[in-house]
Amino acid sequence: MVGAAFFATAVDLRSGAHMRIIPEVILCARTTVENYRISFLFIYLRIAFVVFLSGAMTMAAVPLLVPSFNQFAAGQPWVLATILAALVAILSSPALYYWTVRPLSLLRDQAIMEARKTVGYLNETQSIGKIGCWEMSIAEGTIHWSDEIYRIFEVDPDGFDGSYESFLELVHPDDRATNDRDYKASLSDGTPYDAVYRIVVPSGRVKWIHERCNTAFNDDGQPVSSFGIAQDITQIKLAEKAKSDFVATVSHELRTPLTSIKSALSMIRSGVTGDLPEKAHALCEIAYKNSDRLSRLVNDILDFEKIGAGKMRFHMVELDLVELIENAIEANKAYGDQYGIRFEAIGIDEPVRVTGDPDRLMQVMANLMSNAAKYSHRGDKVEVSLGKGTSGARIAVRDFGHGIPESAQATIFEQFTQADSAWQHQVGGTGLGLSIAKSIVEGHGGTIGFASEVGKGTMFFFDLPA
Repeated sequence: MVGAAFFATAVDLRSGAHMRIIPEVILCARTTVENYRISFLFIYLRIAFVVFLSGAMTMAAVPLLVPSFNQFAAGQPWVLATILAALVAILSSPALYYWTVRPLSLLRDQAIMEARKTVGYLNETQSIGKIGCWEMSIAEGTIHWSDEIYRIFEVDPDGFDGSYESFLELVHPDDRATNDRDYKASLSDGTPYDAVYRIVVPSGRVKWIHERCNTAFNDDGQPVSSFGIAQDITQIKLAEKAKSDFVATVSHELRTPLTSIKSALSMIRSGVTGDLPEKAHALCEIAYKNSDRLSRLVNDILDFEKIGAGKMRFHMVELDLVELIENAIEANKAYGDQYGIRFEAIGIDEPVRVTGDPDRLMQVMANLMSNAAKYSHRGDKVEVSLGKGTSGARIAVRDFGHGIPESAQATIFEQFTQADSAWQHQVGGTGLGLSIAKSIVEGHGGTIGFASEVGKGTMFFFDLPA
C-alpha cells in the first residue's frame, strides 16, 4: 500500500506537472524558475507527508486485515514497530528524493525553460512577420488576441473588451459588411475563411489586413470556436499601388507617341509619301515591325495590370463564333504572311451563338494565332476550328510546328513564362499573352487548355458556355 501510494504520487507529479508547463508559460507564469525550485520543496514535503501518512495507515490496517500477522505482532511488538519505522524512514529519506523527485524537478525546469524559449521565438517571429493569432468563442462572442494583433490594430489591451462587435468597429466602414458576411458564411458552410480588408486604427490611419481562419464544429455541426491569423500587409499594398500607378503612367505616355510613330511608318511603307529606295524600304519594314511589337507589349502590360487589380471589364453581347473566327483570320492574315503561314478555317458551316465580349475574344484569338504563326515552319498552315467542347462551344488553333517542350508545359499559362529553347528566343515575346488569354476566357466562364508534342505541333483551345 505504501509503495502504491508513492507510485501514484509520482505519476501524478510527472503527468500533472508536464501538462501544466505549456499553459503556464503561454499565460506568462507569475513565478520564475527559482520559484519553481522552491515550490518543489513543498512538493517533496507533500510526498513525504503522503508517504508518512501511508505508513501510519499501514501500521493501523495490517494488524486488522491479517490475523496471523496480528498474532505474531502480539508476541513481538517491537519487530512490527521496527519494520514499519524503517519503511517510513526509507520512503521519507533525502536519498529517495534525490533519486526520484529531483530528476522530475530538473526535467520540469528544463521543459519550462525550453517552452519559454519557444514562446519567445514565436513572439519574435510574429513581430518580424507582422502576423498575430487569435481565437474566438462562438457561443460567448469573445475574441482573444495575441500581443502582435494588439500592436497591428494599435489597440490597448485594457481598452478592448474582446467582443466581436468591437472588432467590427475597427474594420473600415466600406469593408465592414463584406467582412462580417464572409466570416459568417464560413461558419455556416464550414469553408476556411480567407479575406483581405482594411482597418482604421485609433490614430485614423488605414491599414490593410490579410486574415485567415478555420472553425471547429461540434458533433451537431454547430460552430464552437474559430482560430486564425491576421497579417499586416499595408506595405505590400502600398508597393502594389505604386507599381500599378507607375506602369499605367509609363504605358500611357508610351502609347500616345507610339501610335503616331506606327501610323507614320505605315503610311511611309505603303508608298503614300512616294517610292522609297530598296534599302530605305527594308529599314522602314524593320521599324514598323518593331513599333508593332512594342505596341503589343504596352497593351499586354496594361491588360496585365488591369487583371491584377481586378479592373478588366467585359462588355457582353450575343455574338456568332463563326463570324468571330472569320474576322480573326482576316485581322491576322498580314501577321501570318510575315512568317509565310496560311490560316485555314474548319467547321464553320453553321452559326454558333454565345454571350461574350467580341473585342476581348478577338484578343484571345490574336494571341493564339500569332503564337501559332511564330512557332510554325515557313509554308505551313494553321487550322482554326469550331466544334463542341466539354462545356459548350470550342475554338481550337492548331499548328504543325515546333511544339512545346514538356518541361515548359506545366507553367505555360503563368505570367512571364516562356519555353526555354533556341527558337523561342528568336521569336521573342513578353510571356504575358497566354496568361492574359486565360484570364479573359475564365472571365467569360470558360476554360482554356492545350495539347502539344515536340516536333509535331501544338493545339490551343478554349471552351465557352453556349
